[in-house]
Amino acid sequence: MCDGNAPGSKEEEQFFSPRKLLEEYDQKDKDEKKPRAKKARTLNYDSASSPNGKQDEKEEESADTSANEEANDELFSPALKLPRVSRSTSTSPPNARTRLESKFAHTTQPEEKIEEEAAEEEESVETEEQDDEDTTAPEQEFNPFYFMKTLPKYEDIVEGKRPISLPERSRNAPKICLVLDLDETLVHCSVDEVKNPHMQFPVTFNGVEYIVNVKKRPHMEYFLKRVSKLFEIVVFTASHKVYAEKLMNMLDPHRNLIKYRLYRDDCLDVFGNYLKDLNVLGRDLSKVLLVDNSPHAFGYQVNNGIPIETWYDDEADAELLNLLPFLESLVDVDDVRPIVEKQFQIQKLIDATPDEIV
Repeated sequence: MCDGNAPGSKEEEQFFSPRKLLEEYDQKDKDEKKPRAKKARTLNYDSASSPNGKQDEKEEESADTSANEEANDELFSPALKLPRVSRSTSTSPPNARTRLESKFAHTTQPEEKIEEEAAEEEESVETEEQDDEDTTAPEQEFNPFYFMKTLPKYEDIVEGKRPISLPERSRNAPKICLVLDLDETLVHCSVDEVKNPHMQFPVTFNGVEYIVNVKKRPHMEYFLKRVSKLFEIVVFTASHKVYAEKLMNMLDPHRNLIKYRLYRDDCLDVFGNYLKDLNVLGRDLSKVLLVDNSPHAFGYQVNNGIPIETWYDDEADAELLNLLPFLESLVDVDDVRPIVEKQFQIQKLIDATPDEIV
C-alpha cells in the first residue's frame, strides 16, 4: 500500500487511452472471469438453532445472499441500462453487482421438462444451459461510446437550469476543479466478503445492516494528497449517500483532501442511468475535469472527461500514478477541454461508432 512518499517512476505510457478502455469492455468476459465471492455477511444473521437443521441453514443463506445482491445492485453505483438495446450494460465483472435493478424487465426461463431417463434429463439440462449462454452472451457486451452517441439532447432532458449543488468558488480556491469518481476509480467496495479489506464499516440499507468491505486502489492516498494541493477536489459518485458518506468520512475524516462530496441525488437521471452533469458544480466548465472509469458518466460534457481503467483488486495497478503528469500539466491552463479532447479523442470514438449495433 502506498504512503505519503512519492513512489518510484515507471517507464509506462503516461496517459490512459480510451481505446484501451474500449478493449476492456470488449474483452471483459475473457479478462475478468472470477469465481463467485463468498456469501455476504450481514449483522442481522439469526444464529438460533432450528429443528430443520441444514435445510433452514440453506434457506437462511439464500435469503442473505438475495438481500446482499439487492444491496450490491442498489447501494453502490448501479449497472448502466441502455434505453434502446435489450442487453446488459454493466461495466463490472459478471457477479451479483452486475445484475440489473428489479424494476427493469427480466426474462423468465421456461421450466425444464423432466425426462424419464436420467441420461436424457442431463442432456436436456446441458442443452438448455448452452442455449442460455448463447442467448445471454450478447447481453454482457456494452459499448459506452454507443450509449453516449444515442443520448437524447441535453435540453430535452433538462428544463431550464439544474440547481447548483456547491457553494460559490472562493477567491483563494485553485483555478481548476478536479472531480473524481469513487467506486472502481478510487476504491472497490462490496458487501460480499473480500480478501484482506483495507477497511470495513456497517451500513443500513432497506432495513438491513450490512458490512461493507473496502479495498483502496494502489497509490490512492498519495494521489489524493498530491491533487488536493493543485486542484479544487470534488468526489462525485452515483452511489447512495448512506453508503458513500460513511466511506468518505473514513477516507478523509478531516476533509483535508476532498473539498466537496456529491452523491446519486446530484446525478442526472437519464432512462434510469445516473450521469454526472457537471453543470451542478456551478463552475466554469472550461476549468473542470472529471476522472471516471465509466465514460458514459460524462456523456453530456465529453471534453471534460478523463477515462481511467476500472479497478477491482489488481495490486500492481498504477493508473492513478500514470494520470498525475497529465493532470499536473493542466493546473494553469485557461481551458482544459481542447487539451482533453486532443489527448483522449472521446468525441472521435463516439462519432465513429455505428448508429446501430447488432
